[in-house]
Amino acid sequence: MSQFTRDYPKGIKKLIEQYAAMAYEVELSRELQSLSSHFDEWKQGKITSTELEALIHKFHSGAARDLFNKYNNVPLDMLLAHAIVTEMIDKDEIPDKLLQHLSNAIQFYESQMVDT
Repeated sequence: MSQFTRDYPKGIKKLIEQYAAMAYEVELSRELQSLSSHFDEWKQGKITSTELEALIHKFHSGAARDLFNKYNNVPLDMLLAHAIVTEMIDKDEIPDKLLQHLSNAIQFYESQMVDT
């Protein structure tokens, strides 16, 4: 699968990659927060090492794998547009020239948000 839904200028591709990486970090951090709380429970003796190991395995084979697949199988421009519309990334942080290139994808996700 292509990294992008269409051909962009080289500088725009770099920006898409940069901001898509930021979106990935945001999503991964959210998922790791949940896992982190289980480590706290383990340190407090509320769960066993075996239970923690099972939770780590569940994270690795679940949320971590899902994110990996998402960010390796969905075009980055669409991922970034979705991250902007869902406010995972602040639209004000995105350069105007990049927003112009993503305008159709952003409009697509905005229309999806209205329909749901």
